[in-house]
Amino acid sequence: MMNMCGRRAFTMIEVVIVLVISGIIATLGFMNYRNFTEKNRGKNAETNLSVIFNAEKRYKLSNNEYFACDGCAVSDLNKGLDIFIDDPYFTYTITADEDDFSAVAVRNSEGNGPCIGKTVSITDNSSTPQKNCLFWR
Repeated sequence: MMNMCGRRAFTMIEVVIVLVISGIIATLGFMNYRNFTEKNRGKNAETNLSVIFNAEKRYKLSNNEYFACDGCAVSDLNKGLDIFIDDPYFTYTITADEDDFSAVAVRNSEGNGPCIGKTVSITDNSSTPQKNCLFWR
C-alpha cells in the first residue's frame, strides 16, 4: 500500500484527464460563441432589411416607384434611400419594378461562419424577413 503523504506530484494520467476535460469545455464554449455571433449577424441583417422596407415605402410615396439597387455598395444604398446601414457581413440587393420590390441580404465570407451564402429577404407584401439559415431563427 502506497503512503499518500509521500506523494508529491500529479500522475501523467491525471494531467491528461484534466487537459482532455479542458479541451472539451473550450470546444463547447467556442462553438457556442460562434453560434451566438452568427445569430447576431442575422438579426442585424433582419433589422437592416426592416429599415430598407420602411425606406422603400417612403421612397415610393415620394417618387411613385421603388428604389432598385442590384448588388450596389452599402453607401449607394444609404444615399439612394436616405438611410444609414453599416454591415460588413452581408451584401444587399434590391430588385424593384413599378408595383413591388424585393430586398435580399446575402451573407458574405467576412468573419467566416456557418451561414456564408445564405440569405435573408423581405418584400413589399410582407414586412417579416424570411431567413434560410437555421442559426438565424
